[in-house]
Amino acid sequence: MPLYEFVCEEHGTWEMIASHTVETLACPDCGEESRRIFSLCARTTAHWGDTEWGINGKWDAGLGQRVFSRNHQDKMLRDRGLIRESDLGGDKFIDDYKTKAFAERDRLDKVTNTYTDNLKKFGGDKMKAVVETFPAHEMLAQSDKTTTTGA
Repeated sequence: MPLYEFVCEEHGTWEMIASHTVETLACPDCGEESRRIFSLCARTTAHWGDTEWGINGKWDAGLGQRVFSRNHQDKMLRDRGLIRESDLGGDKFIDDYKTKAFAERDRLDKVTNTYTDNLKKFGGDKMKAVVETFPAHEMLAQSDKTTTTGA
């Protein structure tokens, strides 16, 4: 016979092994009639396949604390203003972003070096160095490209 949970209005809940047909039993403390209530089965990691988190959760190095479920981890991320890399649109989002950032840094370094060289070439004349470093036709082409691509 299964273990059922009963509720007494005076003494609260208690458990008793009983037949599935039994709807009421006398309270063991006061003898008043107690009704059977619906109770949830126990959730254990061993029986429900949740072996990833275990009974004591797992350490999340990125958060610097123990987390007990995916929902708990998501809440901690939200509270700190973070999101998962997988939610950014691909597994390589950060690597792709770094590659683009490094390429842009290299491009800007090249422009800076060109300007510095032109400044020396024209004896410190900033206007000539700017005109030589940033030719109008290249700036217009870059402007058109930015306008059409939104980049």
